[in-house]
Amino acid sequence: MILGVALSALLGNYLFYLLSLEHATPSAAQVVIQIAPLMLVLGGVCVFREHFAPRQWFGLAALIVGLLLFFNRRLSELVRPTEGLGLGVALMIVAAIA
Repeated sequence: MILGVALSALLGNYLFYLLSLEHATPSAAQVVIQIAPLMLVLGGVCVFREHFAPRQWFGLAALIVGLLLFFNRRLSELVRPTEGLGLGVALMIVAAIA
């Protein structure tokens, strides 16, 4: 059962990543996919009741600030997740969560 869930999640990650590349630039894709390790850590916090150290909270804040700085000139495009770059980033976030 767990193997099936892991297999389908990995397949979803791969497919959504490929779909997002049709709508986003490769540089945006490489930046946004960095959310995937963060989702893995947050899954460990939720499932295994791990605790975040202060340095890890600082890293989370740095990631969020870095994403905002990277996309600051294109935030208006990200508000529309049904077209263009917004759709590509939305699909990439789904891939990262998978």
